[in-house]
Amino acid sequence: MKLLLSFGLFLAFTLQFSNSAWSLVWVNTVTETNPPSTDCISTSLSVTGDLSATHTFFQSSASISGSTISVYVEYTSGIGLPVITPFTQIVDLGTLAAGAYTVITYGVLDGNTQSSLTTTLNVTACCGTNADFTYPASICLGDEIVLTNSSTGAISQEWFENGSSASTAINHAFTPGTAGSVVIKLVTSDGSCQDSVEYTVNVIDLPTVTVLTPNQASYCEGEAIEITNNAINTTTYNWSENGTFISPFSTLQTTAINAGPHTFKLIASNGSCTDSMEVTITVASSPTIDSFTASDTT
Repeated sequence: MKLLLSFGLFLAFTLQFSNSAWSLVWVNTVTETNPPSTDCISTSLSVTGDLSATHTFFQSSASISGSTISVYVEYTSGIGLPVITPFTQIVDLGTLAAGAYTVITYGVLDGNTQSSLTTTLNVTACCGTNADFTYPASICLGDEIVLTNSSTGAISQEWFENGSSASTAINHAFTPGTAGSVVIKLVTSDGSCQDSVEYTVNVIDLPTVTVLTPNQASYCEGEAIEITNNAINTTTYNWSENGTFISPFSTLQTTAINAGPHTFKLIASNGSCTDSMEVTITVASSPTIDSFTASDTT
């Protein structure tokens, strides 16, 4: 009876210990199954680690966000003696774009992360050419988009603007006619295969000023000057008089001082682009009376 009781206590202790201290999934190594990885074929990883014999493989999966790849190797726990057992699982990532990736591999048991390992993965372009170019993220309407080809291994190239072929020159430049997004694509060739890359340039509409209206045709010294405008697509105003800033308001209100020509300039801005217009007003000297002679009219 004492022997059976002791064995029962030992078994209970073993089961409890197995489901706590030994309920772990350790990730030891993560390696490419067929290096080097390229963007022409599917990439897979070999994940090795250790677990107790009580665990049953459930599934492996992966998710990609930018240049970070998260890999999950999942097990479910069972009942058994705490025996450390090595494992190897193959995780298919599919075809990846060329680039450098950070891979974080998680060992998961019953939905809970038990361990993780961070490694790197470099995917190279299988083609002998790698397409790339520099570009402005945004421009103002009327400005030129200048694109500089920084591709490698290419013997020919073709540029596309919003899906339409535009040029086969090494570099490309053009001036959009309307505001909005322009998708620019560069396709390069090494003679046997092609590579491509595309970027988007935001073309920002201009503020527009076409009329500055003074409140009267002429001024004398000391009179109030008010100038209105018809600016559209404008968020900020910058008024200057003869090159000196005087007001940030939509309508300019100032006083005519010092006889002579006065050039008032408005710079209208929408935060990214500007337009400007100026008007010149001539201020006349106020008449003065130096002396007068009283006369008797009786």
